[in-house]
Amino acid sequence: MHGDGRGIRWLALLVGVTGCNLIYSWEPLDVADGGDDAGEGIEVPVDVDGDGDVDVEPDGEGAADGDDDAGPDDGGDDDGPLPEDGVTEDAEGGEDGTAEDVAPECGNGVVEPPEECEGTGSQACTTACGSTGTETCVDCSWGVCETSDEICNGLDDDCNGMTDEVAGGFACPDGCCNGTEDPCTCPADCSGSLDPAVPSSLLPANGTRTGSVRAPAARNTQRPLLRWAPATGGCGAITYDVQVDASCPAATFPSCGFPSPEASATGLAATEFRPTDPLAISLAAPVGRRYYWRVRACAGARCSAWSPVRYLDVGRVPGDFDGDGYSDAAVGAIAHTAGATLEGGVFVYGGTAGSAPTTPDWRLDCPGNQADAYFGVSVAAAGDVNADGFDDLLVGAYSYSAGSADEGAAFLYLGGTAGPAALPDRTLDSPAGEAGAAFGLAVGAAGDLDGDGFADFVVAAPLLDGGSGADEGRAYVYLGSSTGPGSAPDVVLGAAASVAQGGAQFGLAVGSAGDLDGDGFVDLAIGAPFRDTPAMDEGVVFLFRGAAAGPDPAAAIELRDPVTQVLAAFGSSVAAAGDVDGDGHSDLLVGAPGQTYALPGDGSVFVLGGSATDPGGVSIAQLPNPGSESGADFGYASAGAGDVDGDGAPDLIVGARYQDGPPADAGAAYYYAGPVSGATMTADLEFRAPVPQDSARFGAAVGSAGDVDGDGFADLLIGEPLHGGVAALEGGAYVFRGSATGPGGTPWVSWGDPDDEASAYFGYSVGRASW
Repeated sequence: MHGDGRGIRWLALLVGVTGCNLIYSWEPLDVADGGDDAGEGIEVPVDVDGDGDVDVEPDGEGAADGDDDAGPDDGGDDDGPLPEDGVTEDAEGGEDGTAEDVAPECGNGVVEPPEECEGTGSQACTTACGSTGTETCVDCSWGVCETSDEICNGLDDDCNGMTDEVAGGFACPDGCCNGTEDPCTCPADCSGSLDPAVPSSLLPANGTRTGSVRAPAARNTQRPLLRWAPATGGCGAITYDVQVDASCPAATFPSCGFPSPEASATGLAATEFRPTDPLAISLAAPVGRRYYWRVRACAGARCSAWSPVRYLDVGRVPGDFDGDGYSDAAVGAIAHTAGATLEGGVFVYGGTAGSAPTTPDWRLDCPGNQADAYFGVSVAAAGDVNADGFDDLLVGAYSYSAGSADEGAAFLYLGGTAGPAALPDRTLDSPAGEAGAAFGLAVGAAGDLDGDGFADFVVAAPLLDGGSGADEGRAYVYLGSSTGPGSAPDVVLGAAASVAQGGAQFGLAVGSAGDLDGDGFVDLAIGAPFRDTPAMDEGVVFLFRGAAAGPDPAAAIELRDPVTQVLAAFGSSVAAAGDVDGDGHSDLLVGAPGQTYALPGDGSVFVLGGSATDPGGVSIAQLPNPGSESGADFGYASAGAGDVDGDGAPDLIVGARYQDGPPADAGAAYYYAGPVSGATMTADLEFRAPVPQDSARFGAAVGSAGDVDGDGFADLLIGEPLHGGVAALEGGAYVFRGSATGPGGTPWVSWGDPDDEASAYFGYSVGRASW
C-alpha cells in the first residue's frame, strides 16, 4: 500500500485447486501506487508463482511487519524462506497468509463474526425468570441481561420471586391489583364486579310435574324442592333469595317480574328451597297449577341479577290426559283388528284412587281403518304441547300408507276434560314420503327443547334411506305452541355428515334426555344402534342439546358405548333417568342388548351422567343382565321409572324380553331403586308374568305409568305382547304400584286385549310417562 492514503478495495476471494495446492487470487478494484506500507489499511497477499505460498504484496513492496525482508540475499527471517520479492510466507500473521486469519476490527461499525454487536447500543432480552430485560453491547459482545423495574403487568419483572410489588411490596392502594388483593379487599386498585355471579338453577327442569294433587301431604307434591348451584364471586358470605310465582304470563314468562310471589325466602345459606306451605292449586280439571321460580345470590347488600325463570307444574302427574290428577295408562296392540285387518289400536285406561280399572276408558283405532298400518307400534305421553294443563298422547303407525306405500305416520291426540278424542287432532305424514321408511316406528316426548313453556316431541323414520346408504334413518322434532305443533317438523335430525351412516337406523330409539347440562333447556337423545364406530353394529347415541331455537342438527354430541364391543347395539333404548346420582343434573339411560358382560350377548344398560361440561360423556353405572343369559335382549327396553319408593331419588326399570323363565323366552323385567351406588348396579326386584308362558316376551315394553292411583308414588307398566289369554297371542300388560317399600312383585292389575282378539299383540308398546 502507498502513503498517499488512498486504500485498496477488493471485490472477491477466488479459491481454486491445482493438484494438492490451494491457489489464492485477489482481483483489485483500485490499486494505489507509490509510497511505503505504513498506515495504509489492509495488506493483500498474492501467490505469484502458484506454488501455494504467499510471495508478495500486489504492489511489490515489502511487508511492514517488523521483519527484515528488504532484499533477496539477506537470508530472510525466522518466519520462513525469503523469496526473491522479499516477502515472507507469513507476512499477514497467519500460518499460510489466508484471509481467514485476519481478525475482525471491533469498533469499525460493522458486525463481523464472531462479533455480536458494535458500539454501545442496547436491546431487549429475556431474563432468567422469563421477564423482559435489557442487555448492552460491550466490546462487541452483548452483556448480561439486566432486569427491569417492577411494573403492574402480572409478571415478575425484577426476578425477585414476587409479582407486581410496584411499591417494594404489596399495599392498597398502590395503583396495582397485586398480592391477595381483589375487588373486595382493594377496590381502589382492583376492578371488577363486587356482586356475586348469577346462580345456576338445577332442578326441577322446565316442565317437571311434581306429583298428584291427590297425594297425601307427606309426599310434598305441593311443596316442590328447588335446587341451584352455588354462586361464585361477591364480597363476603353468599346467601340466596328465591321467589315462586304463579302469576307470570305464559307467553312472556322469561321476562316476568314476579309481581306477587306465592312463596319466597331471603338470606338462605343453603342452595335449595322448599316452600313452607303447600302452593295453591286448582282442584278442577286440569288440576294443579303452573308455577315459575327464580333465584339470586347476595353478599351483604350487593346482589346478583335474578336467574333465568324456570317453570314447573305443581300438583300434576305425567300422562294425565283428562286432567283429574291421576295418570292414565296407554297400551298399544299393533295387530288389533277393528275396521281392517292388522290396522292396530291403542287402549287408554283412566287412573283412579279406587279399584283398578279393568276396561279401557278410551279406544283409539287407526284413522281411516287402514289395513296393515300397525297403529300403536309406538305410544308416548307427549307432555303438554299446548300448555293447557292436559297431557297429550302420541301414537305411531309405521306401515301407514299415505303418498307412498308403508311410509308411516304419527297421530297426536290432545288432552282435555273428556280425555283424548276418537280422532287425532294432528295427523303427521312422513316428511320424506319414502316408501318403507317406517316413519312412526319410534315416537317420544322430548320435553321443552326450546324453553318456551310448551312440550315438544319427536317422531323417527329409522329405515329412511339417505346419501350414505339404505336405512340411514331420520328423526323429526315438532315444537309445541299455544295452538299445538304444526303438521310439518320444525327440525330434521340425522342428515348431517357427522351423523349419517347407511344401515345405522338412526332413530330406532328416541326420547328426552332431561336437562343433562343444567342450562334450562331439555336435551334430546336419538339412538342409532347399528352404527359402526368402527366396531360393527356397536351403536351410538346422539345427544342434541336444547336451545332457544331448538336443537341444532349439525351439533350432535356422539355418546359412545362405554365398553367397546361389536354387535353391542348400544342405543337400542334411550330414556331420561332423572337425577339418579344426586348431583343436580339429569342423567341418561341407554340400553345395549347385544353387550357382553358375563356371557356373550347377555346385555347391559348404562347410566350416563349429566354435567355442565360433558353431558352424557361419562358412564356412572352399568346395569348388567341379572340373569346372565345370552340373547336375552336385556336393555332392548328401558325407562326412567320415577320415584317408585318415595325416597326422593328416581328409579329405573329394564326389560329382557327373551330371558328364560322357565319356560324359554318367557321374558322378565327388573327394578332398580335409586340413587346410583357404585359402578355396577344390581336389581332390587325381578318381575315375571303372573303366568309365565313360552316366548310370551314379558318385558318387551316397559315404562313409568305415572301415578295411576294418585298416592304420590310412581307406578310401573310392563307389556307382554305374545301372552296367550282367552285367545292365543292376544297379549297382556301389567301395572305394578309404587309404595314406601317399593313395588310389589304382584301386579295391581293385569290387562289382556279388550276384545280378546287372537294375535292382537296387545302390550307391544306402552305409553311411557316422563316425569
